[in-house]
Amino acid sequence: MSNVIPFSTEKAALAVFDPEVLQGRVRESADWWHRQPQHVVEEVAEGQIGVFPIGRHGSYRTALRVGEGPNEAEQPYVVAAAEGHGLSVVSGRVFVGAVERLPGDGMGQIISQIPDTGELLEVPEGNYAIVVHVLHWRDEDAFYDEDNEVLGHAPPDYLVELRPVEARLQVRSSPPPLRDLIPKAERKGQAKIAFQPRRKRSLSTAPVAVGRGRRRRVSIDPEVVGTGSGPPKPPRHVPAEVAAYHYDTVVAAFKEVVDGNTLAPPAELPVQRLIFQPRDKNLAAHEVEVDVLLKKITRLREQARMLEGKVNGNKNLSRYDTAGLQEPVTLLQQALDEMLCHVSRNAVFEPKEPPPSLPSDPPPPPRPPQPRLTLD
Repeated sequence: MSNVIPFSTEKAALAVFDPEVLQGRVRESADWWHRQPQHVVEEVAEGQIGVFPIGRHGSYRTALRVGEGPNEAEQPYVVAAAEGHGLSVVSGRVFVGAVERLPGDGMGQIISQIPDTGELLEVPEGNYAIVVHVLHWRDEDAFYDEDNEVLGHAPPDYLVELRPVEARLQVRSSPPPLRDLIPKAERKGQAKIAFQPRRKRSLSTAPVAVGRGRRRRVSIDPEVVGTGSGPPKPPRHVPAEVAAYHYDTVVAAFKEVVDGNTLAPPAELPVQRLIFQPRDKNLAAHEVEVDVLLKKITRLREQARMLEGKVNGNKNLSRYDTAGLQEPVTLLQQALDEMLCHVSRNAVFEPKEPPPSLPSDPPPPPRPPQPRLTLD
């Protein structure tokens, strides 16, 4: 339980709670915990959960221990501790991590494992007092590698210690941001230097007196090396001549475009129908027109794309909620792609029968039998 847990938060807060205690908040708005001061929230005031503001969004490291504080290696970096909040454990499991994982908006009934958001740990049932130890170690080079990444043996930023108590704690005030508990670096004094205005440099080319430590002033004006007309300009571009406007020509072109299907009808697809043959030979085959199937798949893909755009454009959703809603949309798109692949491998293709010939036309020769391709 003493392993370090990395987490990232956009709402800049650390949450410690038993998911079973907050089942009544699943159907409420996700901002139920910060619509009012935290010590006024029912679960916080009664010592059932702990919500600690950090003061800035970002990535942090935490750890949860029952009855144990900082060890010898962590003790030199402890600068402060936040106390006065309680925790009630009724299911034997406690989540510690980003405050975005609090139940709400229909989510949180079951706490799943999402990387970099926190972890669900086993804790004995009972009442606890929460003590958050603040460690300041981010300025130590020994905890970073060559790429400036945090090493695995680095201590946590916030160590959550659970101290068993007999009765629930009654919270009367909100905790300060954890980052504000880190002492600020002292500024060193600096003498005040009066501002001395500079005189503008003269652009005159007149020589100045040359003496000890003085040199002749050099002109910074551009030097004129000569005058001339320069390279000849390229000839002006004259557009090519076009044919004169003729009404009959325009009408003919318009009719050719409008009557294009009649003058040059599009070629028909050799495959017009798909016959689905089940693996069970006792079941009858099902016939589907190619254009009907493609229209249905295209319509489903368009609806899935519009749904994905609405999910990404909703500013009320957090990035975790957005990822959770995008998952079924992605699965739908994958299913449509698999359906096309499955049809191409398992469908029987038959060409559309030609229209009946006129009595004056000679009967066409008999067509060879078309192979029926059925792949499992």
